[in-house]
Amino acid sequence: MLAPNKDAPVPILIEASTLDEAFAKLLIQVIDNSGAVITPLTFSVGAENADEMLSGKGGIKDALDNSYAITNQTRPKQSHAHSIDTVAFTIFPKRYYDISESADDFFDLYKRAYPKLKARNTANRRGLYFERLTMYGSDVKCEGNQLKWFIESYRSRNGVRKSMYQAAIFDPVRDHSNTARLPFPCLHSLSFLPNGDSLALNAFYPTQQIYRKAYGNYLGLINLGQFMAEQMGLRFCRLNVMVGKAELETAKTGEIAGVVEACRALIEG
Repeated sequence: MLAPNKDAPVPILIEASTLDEAFAKLLIQVIDNSGAVITPLTFSVGAENADEMLSGKGGIKDALDNSYAITNQTRPKQSHAHSIDTVAFTIFPKRYYDISESADDFFDLYKRAYPKLKARNTANRRGLYFERLTMYGSDVKCEGNQLKWFIESYRSRNGVRKSMYQAAIFDPVRDHSNTARLPFPCLHSLSFLPNGDSLALNAFYPTQQIYRKAYGNYLGLINLGQFMAEQMGLRFCRLNVMVGKAELETAKTGEIAGVVEACRALIEG
């Protein structure tokens, strides 16, 4: 029997019933321990429904957005730190869904808006996550709308194998590149797991930026899970995110002081 490798990183599990509490635990785990990296990380938020998962009152979202404003002022030559809602929108464009009468209307609205979304920011030139989920390629079922195919398959009959609800983001044809830094896609893949009357969403990130992206990523994924649960007649109860390397990137102490304070207050309160 092989002895365990003492040099291998120890997996870290961060779990809570609200997004705010789970993110607070994640940030403090990094701040209070040596190094700025967790490898690997499992981040999990679970509750009776999505509203409870997003019911945190720790002010974490506002603290992060305020911190991004400071970052953008003090380091304007570096990559812009986008708001939480902007990051979440790339995964699930909730404001489009909120004004749509049906899922089909929502998909159509996004498809029509996508060319402008792509052109609006050079960071979007390789695509957006919701675009990969709903316009992956014409040779894929439902003309590349993976979400629509899951919904229709689930509604069509009972007993569909649970392993079928796997959505691809990363595409070797488009994304294998020797470029030194490739900002998209960081999210590799998703899977949806129906269980009784509930639905869980699993996501895999090879790498993730804790300060600039993680909270927005998690919010977008919860919104996506809630949408899929509604369309499948289920309730969204858990988000599981597996990250190969989660890193508190180049944030400076002064920039994140308010975020750290909000996280500590929530955990200790």
